[in-house]
Amino acid sequence: MHDFHMHSTFSADCDAPMEKMADAAVRKGLTSICFTDHIDYDYPDPSIVFDVNLDEYAKAHKAVHDQFSGKLDIRKGIELGIQPHLVKPYNELTKEQILIYYSLHAFN
Repeated sequence: MHDFHMHSTFSADCDAPMEKMADAAVRKGLTSICFTDHIDYDYPDPSIVFDVNLDEYAKAHKAVHDQFSGKLDIRKGIELGIQPHLVKPYNELTKEQILIYYSLHAFN
């Protein structure tokens, strides 16, 4: 079984560290997971900032990936809050080989 839509402390809507999420996945018998923390520029609620430090995200992913090697396949992704004016800035983020979810969380 797999879960390819997981958030961690890198997402403003989650306070669970990657390590705890991975440990829970192993205990539940999952064979693979993918972290897909949020980047959502221009999110309409200014009290919530959906931006991920991609360098720190990559380091944390590598650490948990190495820690659970042989027990759990851990992949790295991102969930992008898509709006037409954000396509160009997001293109820069998608050059890396990661799983990308596009989502529409707010619209007029």
